[in-house]
Amino acid sequence: MSADMAAGSNVGLHVPQFYGENYQIWTVKMKSYLKVFGLWEYVAEDKQVPPLRANPTIAQIKQHEDEKMKKDKAMTCLHSALSDLIFTSIMHLETSKSIWDELKNRFEGSVRVKSVKLLTLKREFENLKMKDSETVKDYSSKLSELVNQMRLYGDVVEDYKVVEMMLVSLPNKFEVKVAAIEESCDLRALAVSEMVSKLDKHLFMMSQACMVASTKIWYVDSGCTSHMARDEGMFTTLDRNATTTVKLGNSDSVKAAGKGKVLIQTKSGPKIIDNVLYISDLAQNLLSVVQLLKRGYSLVFEGNLCIILDSKKFEIVRVRMHNNGFPIDFNQVKQNFSMSKHDMVRDMQAISHTYDLCDACQLGDVHKIEGLCKSCQIGKLHRKSNMNEVLDEDSSNEYVMDNGTVAESDS
Repeated sequence: MSADMAAGSNVGLHVPQFYGENYQIWTVKMKSYLKVFGLWEYVAEDKQVPPLRANPTIAQIKQHEDEKMKKDKAMTCLHSALSDLIFTSIMHLETSKSIWDELKNRFEGSVRVKSVKLLTLKREFENLKMKDSETVKDYSSKLSELVNQMRLYGDVVEDYKVVEMMLVSLPNKFEVKVAAIEESCDLRALAVSEMVSKLDKHLFMMSQACMVASTKIWYVDSGCTSHMARDEGMFTTLDRNATTTVKLGNSDSVKAAGKGKVLIQTKSGPKIIDNVLYISDLAQNLLSVVQLLKRGYSLVFEGNLCIILDSKKFEIVRVRMHNNGFPIDFNQVKQNFSMSKHDMVRDMQAISHTYDLCDACQLGDVHKIEGLCKSCQIGKLHRKSNMNEVLDEDSSNEYVMDNGTVAESDS
């Protein structure tokens, strides 16, 4: 007869199994299981069945038999819960209480052993730190598991201590949120689940901000043969008929949903990259090394730097490695390099030395007087209000932005 059948009508409850590990967890489960069937007192107290009185009634006989059956059921439940290896070590014991005590002495240890284990758990609790790569949910689960083990060894850990521990063990990216929680919340009344919810919401908002910022970043990529952008909102024009399948440097294939012109903001104003593929599945925007090389630009990799040079070997921009990539934020690129004729849009004279500029140009002043330098005169004469028209009329079909990035047109 199985323990579940012996237990009576609650056949759906299976006896918790013990294989020699996680004893503290098993004892909690087993104690609850025995209580459901009214058997715990026979294990904890070794309750004895009183003998029958003389001339018992039928009801008294039935009650006596039920009591004897419960004592046997308790023994059966313990036997059924143990693995064969553990069972053979206690099968000579004749009472449920003696079995329970033997398991306790063997697997829980003495008071001294329990104190050492609890001290180890406390030390681990105090030194626990959330890793940058961990999610809030994973970290809170790890922390809760540690706290529950401490409680099983008899330590009283209040929820507010767990909340405080989470606050002091979070990485720096939560610094602002931690300060806000400490200022606005009563930590003694704040539940751990509520804390996790607040931190998850903070991470979500951070990820959304990062997603918006990532549309402004372009990564120098040697594996792609065309410039590629992931955000449709970046395109000023988009030909959805120009679809193609693109194979990336890691051998993955992605579907391009069109080709067009992308507007970017730089410190010198808005610029356009032409001939850009629209691929929404990309993790980031890609700037094709192949396209740069086709236009005579050179790329030199030194240490953790990528240096982009124009056809005359003038340095255009230095990009520092970050997370195994070379990201360029065009809005942050400083205009501290010489400009060649490739850097000019149509009808703008090239400027290669500062002595070609008048004093007002070098100082960045707005001209309010006559006597402009030659460069200024030509620049003022041919400037057009519509930037797209200037780029579209460029007979060379080659546009290089202020940081040296080439934009190429098929036409």
